Amino acid sequence: MHSQRKSQFPKPRFEGWRLAKYSSALQIFQILGSIVSLILIGSVGSQFPPTYAALLTCVFSCIGAAVFVLCDAFNLKDTEPDEWVFWESVFVASFSFLFTINTMTMLYSSIRWNNTAWWLATVSLSMPTNPEHLMVAWLSG
Repeated sequence: MHSQRKSQFPKPRFEGWRLAKYSSALQIFQILGSIVSLILIGSVGSQFPPTYAALLTCVFSCIGAAVFVLCDAFNLKDTEPDEWVFWESVFVASFSFLFTINTMTMLYSSIRWNNTAWWLATVSLSMPTNPEHLMVAWLSG
């Protein structure tokens, strides 16, 4: 009854060499920075609402970046290229903003309570922010 429709887009398949691309490398760096920040912020144990927000940002950043890395590795961005660029731009811009806010929060916390783990969290939170700014520039250019 139904005729099979051939798609104009290629079928998704895993291509490991795509993980070595610039955008994937930045997202892998973001995942690692988010995990380190998550461990450092959580290791202190005396949280207050802004640090909970920083923890949630790290968790959602890890999940979101992992999804984009897997989509890139399975060549899903070639199936819907316009939507891919839009959603990746929204993700990068929003988490760049959130990591900037979290860096300021952790800087305040580390100065206020003078905790070494929070000093290190300030540094590790600022690291994922910089590649995201680079990726925004790369996507727009």
